[in-house]
Amino acid sequence: MPFISSRGRDIYYEQHGSGPAILFLHGAGSNAATWWQQLPAFAAQHTCLTMDIRCFGRSVAPTTEFSLALFVADALAVLDAARVRQAVVLGQSLGGMIGLQLALHHPARVAGFIAC
Repeated sequence: MPFISSRGRDIYYEQHGSGPAILFLHGAGSNAATWWQQLPAFAAQHTCLTMDIRCFGRSVAPTTEFSLALFVADALAVLDAARVRQAVVLGQSLGGMIGLQLALHHPARVAGFIAC
């Protein structure tokens, strides 16, 4: 799957399915694989985007870049790379914090927000 460049780092993401978009954001200590059980169900009717948040998994970065502002920029870069104008954002733990910031600062890009 592809990488995109965001603020000087390669950010790993995956795209599955087609239809209205859902951006899945994992929690601290995890990666895009967190959503392996949800993807088959949702990808049947949705474009599902997962990503390794900066500093986790394949999105290698130093811990000095562990920043909500950078995480939000990376999520926007993934949406842009996938040509998704608006998505429902589903975030678990740290991913929920990122999703909240995304919704607050970029409301036109967020069709809905789910924190878990």
